[in-house]
Amino acid sequence: MGRQMKKQQGITLIALVVTVVVLIILAAISITALNGDNGTVENSKEARDKTEISNEAEIVKISAAQASSKSMSGMVERDNLEKALDENIGERKIYFNRGRYKIYYRI
Repeated sequence: MGRQMKKQQGITLIALVVTVVVLIILAAISITALNGDNGTVENSKEARDKTEISNEAEIVKISAAQASSKSMSGMVERDNLEKALDENIGERKIYFNRGRYKIYYRI
């Protein structure tokens, strides 16, 4: 009866190479999805910026409503608005240029 064949155990080199190539492809797709022009990281930064702008706009609206309620005429007066913004936000810098005020608040 001649030779008996031994059972081979383990994985072949081809199977190992195919597995590594598939993992590399999946890693490339994941990295692109995270860091691409329209990736997850970019979308989260954009959403954060929009949220901050929305929050700041809401603070300004609330301050304007508070300033309006403190005025006898119901109009927003500069002094009342500045006081309301100071109460709601905090530190500020005022610049006057060409007849217009620019107020920057540190949030």
